[in-house]
Amino acid sequence: MDDFDLIGPLENSADSAAKKKALESRASRIATVVKSPSEEAPEYVASEALKTASNVALSLGKPLLVTGPPGCGKTQCGYWLAHVFDLGDPIHFIVKSTSQAKDLLYTFDAVSWFREKQISEDGKVERTRFIQPGPLGKAFGWEGAPTSPSVVILDEIDKAPRDFPNDLLHELDQMEFTVVDDDEERVVKCPTNMRPIVIITSNRERQLPAPFLRRCVQHEIELGPEQVQIILGNKLNKMVGPEKGAFITAALSLWNSIHETPGSSVSIDIFWRNLALLAHGLSKAELHKLTEILPKKTTDFGNSISIKTIRDEVKSLV
Repeated sequence: MDDFDLIGPLENSADSAAKKKALESRASRIATVVKSPSEEAPEYVASEALKTASNVALSLGKPLLVTGPPGCGKTQCGYWLAHVFDLGDPIHFIVKSTSQAKDLLYTFDAVSWFREKQISEDGKVERTRFIQPGPLGKAFGWEGAPTSPSVVILDEIDKAPRDFPNDLLHELDQMEFTVVDDDEERVVKCPTNMRPIVIITSNRERQLPAPFLRRCVQHEIELGPEQVQIILGNKLNKMVGPEKGAFITAALSLWNSIHETPGSSVSIDIFWRNLALLAHGLSKAELHKLTEILPKKTTDFGNSISIKTIRDEVKSLV
């Protein structure tokens, strides 16, 4: 059974052991390709334009708004900056359609507080116990001045309700907010020298408000051939080995062909991962044959079925 075969229902003990082994093998293969964002940060390929935009945002103390197609490295930019400045893992908040701007500052579990208040003997229950800091609350210094700046990633802000970005204008400008739900109203203010690095990403599913855009340094990620070649080289170096040069050239030809096709939606992230899965475990002869046929595979490259089909074709030709 090939590692890419679909795993069906377990029927008997013999089948169960075989399928379990296949699943473990497949998981092991994927584990060699997939890394956490923090692990991938040192390999991130930042263009000169992105470095310039980052430096401008840091100098002005403004958020960096990164846009571009899905999978182009917008979120990873935040992990890269955290790695560059050795600031630990970023505080990562994924914005949803139900998110409110207040969620970034703190959350108050009013339902749990009210329920406990109802069953308490004296009806006195501290609100503080039911308040938790949000990503900006943590970065500003929820329990005191932070000892080092944080990197905060606000991911896919274009998915938020319409008023979400504008509701953050004061907080992002002044780096302070008031906790109005606490027992005693208090202000959380970030020291000027500990101002967090705020990275905001958007897929441009809708237009963001002009007042919000004015307060950000904006950068659109565009992947040119040279940058794609560097990315593929970094990602596939260990996977391909000595055959890397010819393989990367063939892969780049395939990338250009795919993106010349109208309606193409294969991101660089999906592209290199599928290439790694294709090349993993192949013999030298099989890898050479894959390098020959790769530029001709311009359709359906972004799904597991096409990967299995290509691997089967390579094995049949060797």
